[in-house]
Amino acid sequence: MGKSSFETMNEDEVKLSKEIRNHRQLDRNVTTSFFSSDQDSRPNLKTHEVLDIFEKQILKEFIETRGENNGWSGLGIYKVQELRNFVAFLFHLFEDDDIQQTIAFTQTLRWIKQLVGECAKLHHGQFLFEPSPDHPNIYFVQLRHPKYHSVLKVKIILYESSFNNQYNNKITQKTYLDELSQNDGEKILFVSAYQSASKGLNPVIRTQEGSSKDFDSIVLLMDSYYTVMGPTLYKAKDSGKDVTIFHFSLMKSIVRLGDSMLEVKDFNGYLSQPEARDFQEQQHQILLGKGILQAIGRTERRDHPNQVIKIFINEETRNNLVNFYRYLAKEESNELHKLSVNNYAVHLSVLDDEKKRTIQNYDAHIYDETEAYLTFQNYRKRMLNEIGTFHLDHTAIGITRTWNALRDPLVFKDPEQYLEKLRSSQLFPDEFIESLFYYNTSQPKFAPYLATVEENGKKIQLLSDSVNGEKAYPYLSRLFPEYMRGYSRGYDLEGNEVVSLNETTDIVYQQYKQLVPDPEMFIRHIPRPQFFYDVLYPSLAENFTERWIHNVVFEEETGKASKQCMALSQFRILQNIIACLNCSICFT
Repeated sequence: MGKSSFETMNEDEVKLSKEIRNHRQLDRNVTTSFFSSDQDSRPNLKTHEVLDIFEKQILKEFIETRGENNGWSGLGIYKVQELRNFVAFLFHLFEDDDIQQTIAFTQTLRWIKQLVGECAKLHHGQFLFEPSPDHPNIYFVQLRHPKYHSVLKVKIILYESSFNNQYNNKITQKTYLDELSQNDGEKILFVSAYQSASKGLNPVIRTQEGSSKDFDSIVLLMDSYYTVMGPTLYKAKDSGKDVTIFHFSLMKSIVRLGDSMLEVKDFNGYLSQPEARDFQEQQHQILLGKGILQAIGRTERRDHPNQVIKIFINEETRNNLVNFYRYLAKEESNELHKLSVNNYAVHLSVLDDEKKRTIQNYDAHIYDETEAYLTFQNYRKRMLNEIGTFHLDHTAIGITRTWNALRDPLVFKDPEQYLEKLRSSQLFPDEFIESLFYYNTSQPKFAPYLATVEENGKKIQLLSDSVNGEKAYPYLSRLFPEYMRGYSRGYDLEGNEVVSLNETTDIVYQQYKQLVPDPEMFIRHIPRPQFFYDVLYPSLAENFTERWIHNVVFEEETGKASKQCMALSQFRILQNIIACLNCSICFT
């Protein structure tokens, strides 16, 4: 009872997997490209100028006017990125003769559906969006702009699990597969959420000759971010089922820990322990990686002569794959040999691309990072001594000026100006100021990791790269929690967007967005671990708390209660906010 029927692959089975992949590869030309939020990283060449015009004339206003009636405006930066990527690859279809059909995966379809619907209502003479009379999730797009004119039509299919039941004519009994057929003068953009890729989605294209083929292009518009193990704000309606799934997932952790007397009923308490948190984060990363593999694997169902496959992967997903492949290589290396044709091509491309992101002259880098660590720690000791003096003598207020300068919220808006302000204050030695950030100027795509080195018999954590590092450096996800990346309104345990929430959640997002308007700045200015954990991270909590009390507690008008009573009520809300931040911020 309970014994697994699965065994590790033997050499013959591994060899067979490779042979099958190599045979299928003969009829496929697979290429992988990576893109980021930078428009120049996307493949648009001929349509680059007209894409810029569309963003300025149509997309910009759409983004800025979202939520105006709810007391906040605009979308989160990652949803903006999602929409810009969607439009970019829509326009790219018009110019790439090798691609007739593109399948795109994203987090949710909500804002893409709204954008396409708004474009159809505009009746723009140069960007033509026409709704299908047959189905509410199908549109036809044409480009008639003087900067780029095409006789082609692109058929957008926005796939949801209820797609087959949404046809206006119920008698025909059509399905989404009936829409995936080649027609002269028409290309197809099929868009789905990642969740659909794990629930039996099997799209194939029917050619004019009657055969079937895969899509010519796969685009991962944005990262999924959410898994059953990952960050969530709200429980799903069937929370009992989801919690059960969550607990059984955690059983793997109990097995790995060896002898344990923990039972399922004790899991909630166990979740607060460090080993459970580390495991939960690891499993979240693994599930994200598996979700990517499922999405890519869903698009290689047919062997077709001379099949072209172009795969485009966004930067966050690329980073997830780096972590996922590292895990597989260490723990389940045979899984890499079992990868499908497309997934294996992505694997090789990710590894090759990661070589370009390593730190040059690594020995010199470790020396510099060690010096920065020691400089910071020496000044930290001095500050701790001054704090001790301040506790004994409250007139010795020098440390308060120093600490207030360090926790200036300017750092979350403009790290460069923050550092200049520290220099101008003349409160700190120059070498201490230089120890706070690692300047990532030469490698904009660099992904920071943490490595452990020994100095004077003591182990210290330093900034590293993915090749030499031991684990990813999670500073960015803590400065800007993952659930806020997609949108302010949260997701349930299955990753489905929750659209009807209380007002407090919107206010949390609004205040947080004002405090940390553009976390992408910290890709260039990377806070070193000692500065991040000792100063920047606690400062984020303190500044957000101050902002909430000042902007929400004492600014909100009420005729039913005094400010003191209201403050007590808002403090209870603040306690909920701390829980909402998913323990990303340490309010201590």
